[in-house]
Amino acid sequence: MKLIKITAKSIAKSRLNRILTWCNDPEISRFFKSKTRTMERILEILSESKTYNFMINEDNQDIGYIFTTNYGNYAYLTIMIDKKHWGRGYGRQAMILIEDKIRKLKTKKIILGLYRENKRAFNLYKSLGYKQTKKGNIITMEKKL
Repeated sequence: MKLIKITAKSIAKSRLNRILTWCNDPEISRFFKSKTRTMERILEILSESKTYNFMINEDNQDIGYIFTTNYGNYAYLTIMIDKKHWGRGYGRQAMILIEDKIRKLKTKKIILGLYRENKRAFNLYKSLGYKQTKKGNIITMEKKL
């Protein structure tokens, strides 16, 4: 497995199109609350003042992204990996890297939500020390930093 980088540089239009493609891929979007994303919605998310956006890169190729919204004591996190790269450990690497970046912001915990059927993500988060705080169709997990 190759090592990845997480970059916080601004997201160019070509990258936005890639994110939009991932967001609207049925295999990927089934794990997200909003099933259809538009360019306008992605731009709205990216422009929120408390949001930090990161691209996940392998060999200078974007393979995913992370949005974090910082609410002071906690950050809410969304991560997406291109389905061509699922099962290769990139999600784990990205989570470890983003936790370090969030820790540097003096944030006390990370909260994330996922659909119950996303067992791969649930097992990843659990193995990284996240605790389930809410059950249901959408599961909430958190980790104190």
